Amino acid sequence: MKQNIQKANDKAKDVEMEWRFVSKSTIFRFDNFLVKDSQFLNVVDKVWRHNIVGVPLYEITRKLKTLKYEFKELWKKKGNYSLNVDKARKFLDITQSMLMEYPTMEVLQDLEKYCKVVFSRAIKIEREYLTHRAKLVWLKDCDQCISFFFKKLAVKTKHKIF
Repeated sequence: MKQNIQKANDKAKDVEMEWRFVSKSTIFRFDNFLVKDSQFLNVVDKVWRHNIVGVPLYEITRKLKTLKYEFKELWKKKGNYSLNVDKARKFLDITQSMLMEYPTMEVLQDLEKYCKVVFSRAIKIEREYLTHRAKLVWLKDCDQCISFFFKKLAVKTKHKIF
């Protein structure tokens, strides 16, 4: 009896974990930066292969809501990019200070090379993320101002033409 209840609870948890979605009515925003994640295709494939009964528009909406939740989970797993850069920098500093004390140790030399690679990757990822976010902010805020400016300019030039 307890085993059956336990199995039912486990199945319910699996279904709940697989198909949770955000209940807020916000728009679906997709960050291109997520495409570079190794789990991206697996997440999209898992969500998109699931059969949902209903009108095609309902199916797509439900899958997009689930994808939104899964993408948020991917972001949480990635962590804070600035914090990752700081950690890599500190680890590299510690390794280099140890290498100053023991310059002949090959293990420390190899560790320093590895730390430099990790640090440079962390900086690259942070830069790509910040560039992507800056582009999103510009498209959201500044592009509206520019379109307004060009509309006003078009109206003024229209009146000046004979």
